[in-house]
Amino acid sequence: MAQPEQSEQPWEYTLRKYLLLLATLVVNVTYAAGFNPPGGVWQAAYDGQPAGDPIIRDTHYHRYLAFFYCNATAFAASLVVIVLILILAVRHDKEKEKKKKDAVQVIKPLRVVMVLDLLGLVGAYGAGTCRDRISIIYTAVLVAAVFAYIVVLKLLDRCRPNKNPGSSSSGATPISETNNGVSATTTPDLESDRKVAEKALKTEEQLCKVLMLLATFAVSITYVAGLSTPGGFWDSTGGRHHPGDAILRDQSGQRLTAFFLFNTTAFVASLLIAMLLIIDGKKLRDKTARFHVLYVCIFAVLVGLLGAYAAGSCRKTDTTVYVVSLVGAVLAYILLHLFCSPTK
Repeated sequence: MAQPEQSEQPWEYTLRKYLLLLATLVVNVTYAAGFNPPGGVWQAAYDGQPAGDPIIRDTHYHRYLAFFYCNATAFAASLVVIVLILILAVRHDKEKEKKKKDAVQVIKPLRVVMVLDLLGLVGAYGAGTCRDRISIIYTAVLVAAVFAYIVVLKLLDRCRPNKNPGSSSSGATPISETNNGVSATTTPDLESDRKVAEKALKTEEQLCKVLMLLATFAVSITYVAGLSTPGGFWDSTGGRHHPGDAILRDQSGQRLTAFFLFNTTAFVASLLIAMLLIIDGKKLRDKTARFHVLYVCIFAVLVGLLGAYAAGSCRKTDTTVYVVSLVGAVLAYILLHLFCSPTK
């Protein structure tokens, strides 16, 4: 008895709505960042510079070029992603009627452009936020670790091909037949196994969609927060500061450093979630070690967001104590839920 043929749709088609949301938000933040570069703009004519020009272009020209080109690359790549997702959706719908597989031609360009999009975001974030040695080293180490991890995963996939290429990814039990051609498994059992496998697959896909949604919003808000910097920027020289320096650095340098470290942690961890889901989405269903990395990234994103908010929003002792208490309560609840929830 032969199994019914199942048309397996591309993983990117399953996440098309969330990839479209990610690309749309990246277009939004990169579009706004292009008009409001990090470091601010000259509020008045200063030392021969006309008002309205980016300060960073005169103070750190190479950083400005890196930010400008990376931000523009992410902006353009996001527009291409939106177009490719629309093409993928149209072709996939036509394939259901004509039973063709032309939409596969869109998948590889879509993956390449999505990775280029995220690389552009990383470059623009690094060029726009790294202003001291600690933030530069920390960002470089995190980004290098993420890309090294991705490269190692792809090398392992090449070195260890699937041992059972014919097996179903849903984990369904194969049908065994006797010499007389009579199936050893009854039809009700097959139907029950199929429903259980479909339910498990649907649950895993839903989890991946939620993770992509979390990564999308975390990437966008941390990107904007890192470039804008709480407290704003100086547009004149005075004391220890120069034009384009963060105002908060003179008032509380440790608080600003903590903000950058936490914000960068959330930004890079959310990027790793998005890249794993884009590049390695289907393999994450196998509940392997790489699947558990997603949970570590989720925890890092939440801790990074909470820490960055506490460091960047509080200026006085009473507000600091209040926000830190709230952050501690949230983290305690998360840990309690993780360790006390029943495992299946």
